[in-house]
Amino acid sequence: MPNKEELEKRRSGLDVARQVLLEKRKQKIAAIAERIEIIPHHPADEPIPASFAQQRFWFIHQLKPDNTAHNEIRTLRTNTALDLAIVERALLEIMRRHEIMRTTFAFNDGQLQQIVRPYEETAADASIFVCDLTRTPEAEREQAAQEAILATIKRPFDLSQGLLWRTTLIKMGEMDTIFISVLHHSLCDGWGLDIFERELQTLYLAFQAGQPSPLSELPLQYADFSYWEQQRARGEIWARQRNYWRQTLENTSDQPLLYGDHPRQALQETSRASVSFTVPAPITRKLKDMSTQEGLTLFMLLLATFQILLFQYSEQEDIIVGTPISSRTRPELEPLIGCFINMLVLRTHFTDDPSIKEVLQRVRTTAVSAYANQDIPFEILVADLAPKRDKNRNPFFQVMLDFQNYQQASAEPSKASISARDLEADVSQFDLVMRLWDNGQELPGEIFYPAELFNATTVEDIKDHFLTLLARLTDDITSPLSALPSLSERERATIASWNTARLQEQTAQAALVAHEEDAFEDEETAPRTPLEEILVEIWKQVLGLETVGIHDNFFQIGGHSLLATQLLVQVQEVLNIDISLQLVFDSPTIATFSTELMKDENNKTTIERTIDLLLSVTDLSEEDVEDMLQNTAFAEVAE
Repeated sequence: MPNKEELEKRRSGLDVARQVLLEKRKQKIAAIAERIEIIPHHPADEPIPASFAQQRFWFIHQLKPDNTAHNEIRTLRTNTALDLAIVERALLEIMRRHEIMRTTFAFNDGQLQQIVRPYEETAADASIFVCDLTRTPEAEREQAAQEAILATIKRPFDLSQGLLWRTTLIKMGEMDTIFISVLHHSLCDGWGLDIFERELQTLYLAFQAGQPSPLSELPLQYADFSYWEQQRARGEIWARQRNYWRQTLENTSDQPLLYGDHPRQALQETSRASVSFTVPAPITRKLKDMSTQEGLTLFMLLLATFQILLFQYSEQEDIIVGTPISSRTRPELEPLIGCFINMLVLRTHFTDDPSIKEVLQRVRTTAVSAYANQDIPFEILVADLAPKRDKNRNPFFQVMLDFQNYQQASAEPSKASISARDLEADVSQFDLVMRLWDNGQELPGEIFYPAELFNATTVEDIKDHFLTLLARLTDDITSPLSALPSLSERERATIASWNTARLQEQTAQAALVAHEEDAFEDEETAPRTPLEEILVEIWKQVLGLETVGIHDNFFQIGGHSLLATQLLVQVQEVLNIDISLQLVFDSPTIATFSTELMKDENNKTTIERTIDLLLSVTDLSEEDVEDMLQNTAFAEVAE
């Protein structure tokens, strides 16, 4: 029988697919049985929970309701005249088939829920906006079309009502039409957009030919997936995977890898810029050959190169990168329009000046283990591990690598040529996003960044250095990292300025913390006002704590984004006021939160009336008062 060392040697020689399979098989029989169970239909008499991915996008929307960064876009141009009535009929059939296309969201009983409206109620809302530019002078037509496209894209959705998708048809000429589809990310991912586009084209062809829909009925709806996902959260396999991530993400730094050229502001408010590039075909072929020889996927090789770059730029040995991954892990989920996006955290250590080959093996080990534990939603990791939160930084990682290794298939309506139009897209939440595609020959790419954080020259340098590393990576993988191309003089000057600014910020932050500790040392942590007393009770209920001090930071005593949403709802219902979720992040202690609440004159008047009413009920016991505070109808009495 082979010993442990021999087994490990055999394991390291397996290709990536077999290593992932081996990791899965190492789980207990009970966990395997759990994975192969049939996804049940959602009970008709129960509320439909929002999926964890939907919770993420709903939360972001509450912070920035006017932000359109998560409007998913698909724009097609055809050299034929589309029949508007047939397009509308095809859209209605898609809306009938996919309940997610009739879904909005509501926060009820401490839970974000999907509200699926009946098809008959929503059919009238599914109209196509038509923009006729045929009379616009030809020289101005393209610019007018771009303005119409942007107007469609940049209009925000209200996630609580209406349809969370829209379409626009632009008539450019008798045989020239542009069709734009915009769906909010809470409804779909890139795969879902492909399904939407494919079904639209299939149905258009069928209806145009006088045929019925050739599409078979769906075995499941997205609501079934979200219900199943919530059930699995309490299962054995998730418990095991959560333990893996607790160990993997232990002792992560809360400092950004790339400090930036300018002071870090509320980055969600900034404009996004981008730099395009292409990995040439000869280098792409070398990278693919090298991936095969080393038992890697092309993504792993790109990840290793990107993390080497971050290692050189950050001068840190602990490099964490995020990457989006699909949670469509079951074949029955493949035909569904829906949001199946999860974020995978990939952490690699660069200690002891490893060789390139060793880095590649470390990255492969990291990726294989992460893939084997990919079921846990990113939101659960944040809730479980409670990393230090900063409104200007994504938890765990601020840099993302997005690699698409498939080519989008497109069907063609009869005698029509359709091509996708690339439009500038917003990429929010992250300091830097590197996105690459495999078109079969080359690797086109784009780097997105906040213009208020990085100079354009810095990102150009990052792009150039990434391409240099890719070109040199295949030369000699036995050489140490220190032998790779060094940074240019301008890059070194950039990093030196980052380090100086980082040190100054850390010094200032340490002084501020020391000042706050001194200031709070002699202060009472008990509530000082009736408003603070109410807020303390709400804080305790949401966090499940017996005691909360007025200077305790919500996010440092167990709070996270989903609990912040619950906190907001409770405060609004009890005090009968309307406030932004951003306030919880800007003022995470009861002391600062209550101060900010009272700065708004309208809120102040309503709060004072509510408190006066509370104080006037002197004949009630303390238990009765607490019951009142938890009664959402009570706050309405103050009105």
